[in-house]
Amino acid sequence: MNIKLTRPLILDNTGLRIKLELDFIKYYKWLVEKNYYNCIKTTCPKHGSHISIVTKKLHGKNFDMNKLSKYHNLKVDFTYDNNIKIGGRLFTNFWLYVDFPMGHLIKKELGIIEDNFLGFHITICNTKNEGTKYNLV
Repeated sequence: MNIKLTRPLILDNTGLRIKLELDFIKYYKWLVEKNYYNCIKTTCPKHGSHISIVTKKLHGKNFDMNKLSKYHNLKVDFTYDNNIKIGGRLFTNFWLYVDFPMGHLIKKELGIIEDNFLGFHITICNTKNEGTKYNLV
C-alpha cells in the first residue's frame, strides 16, 4: 500500500534529506525484529529517520550548498510503500521504497546522473554493527 506524507527537506553540510520522526523507523524496526522472533539485532540509520536526496559523500562535486539552500525547510509530498524490502551483501538492510519525483528534478538541476540508482528509500534498520552477519536475503 502506498501512503502519502508531507515533511520538510533539511539541508546541512552532509546532504539534503527529507526528515522523518524517529518513531517512524522505530515502529518499522520493531516489526522487522518481531518478524524474526526477536532473534536478530538491528541498528537504526546513522542519520536517523530520513530520505536522502543528495549527499556530499555520494555526489561530491555536484553537492552545491548554494543551489540546494532554496530547498531548506521546504515542505514536500512523497509516498512510500509500506512493504518492507530486504537486501544487502555483507550485512542486511531493511527499507521502504519511496516515490519522490521532485528528488529526480533536484538531481537533474545539479547535473547528477546515476546509472545504478536503486531509487529513493527510507532505511529502517540494518545488521551492520551487530557483529553477526545474518544471511536473511
